[in-house]
Amino acid sequence: MCTVLGVPACTPEPRPDWLIDAPRSLGLVQEVTQRGPYGTDTPSPSRTMVDTLPGDAFRLIPLIADATGPIPPEALDFAWYLCGTEGCAYDSTELLNAPACPPERPYNLAGKCWLGRGPALETSLAPPAFAGAPVELGAVALAPTVLAVGGAKRHASPEECGARFLEARDLESCIFMLRSVHLGPVKDLVAIARTMGVEVEVSESQAPLLAETRNHNPAALFFEAEPAPTGHIDGSFSPDESLSWPPGTEVELRYTPDEEFDLEPTWMDGRIVGADTLSGSWFATHPDADLMIQRASDPLTVSFTVPYGDDPWSLVFVVRDDTGGEAWATLTIHARPG
Repeated sequence: MCTVLGVPACTPEPRPDWLIDAPRSLGLVQEVTQRGPYGTDTPSPSRTMVDTLPGDAFRLIPLIADATGPIPPEALDFAWYLCGTEGCAYDSTELLNAPACPPERPYNLAGKCWLGRGPALETSLAPPAFAGAPVELGAVALAPTVLAVGGAKRHASPEECGARFLEARDLESCIFMLRSVHLGPVKDLVAIARTMGVEVEVSESQAPLLAETRNHNPAALFFEAEPAPTGHIDGSFSPDESLSWPPGTEVELRYTPDEEFDLEPTWMDGRIVGADTLSGSWFATHPDADLMIQRASDPLTVSFTVPYGDDPWSLVFVVRDDTGGEAWATLTIHARPG
């Protein structure tokens, strides 16, 4: 029993933020699946494009996990909504009862509409609709927002989650994801507007933004561990391998960026404003893994103690850059006697 001033007063310890013991959204990857008529940047041979231009087909892929690990796409069910420059409103039934989106939807549309339903979103956006008067660069680069409502089919449907929200009921099994579409690069958005006869005002301080190229998603392909997993000559491995250490082993594991990831800084007023920086988030499905995330010194590294028990568990890593790129990997870990 615990007491405060002699009075029984026990408060449950807060769950560690790395523990996945209930349905949870860990990431939402945007990737171009088919290029449209605009843009000249050369695509990466091994990494998907993040930045999307009008006419591109693109996909939003959610990473949802629960206590069993990442949930496969076929087990997910989401309703997807597109919100214009006004954003998504949660305080009324307007959004959840929104009409279907028109086939041609400019990326600067006003209002809200329903994009469809499924485990992932596949869609495209049309060029912007401007009245013809000169516009500022911010108006050209202003992106719409996408909202996903739902989660795992075995937990709750999109309709049930929407009803729970409007009625202020329990939302524990429901997932609400809000994401601004990553548009770009800026130089191509400006060029598109100008081909439509719209003059875009670009200040001298904004000019370096026109040098940016399309951003690509990072790749979560390579990891290193100390000590090396059982059966490995060295500590290098890929996510598709099953890893094991003797129970009680203290492991330090690090994500290694692929060689193609390059840093392309953008300068503005004599300083770098567009340099990509990788950061990572680590999650585990075992409550006794004693995960220690080195956020302050190195977010790409994690330390954990291999828990006792025969059941495999998952370690999930989500890597992001600071301009919208995202990827993830799942590592399956077993405790094996040394």
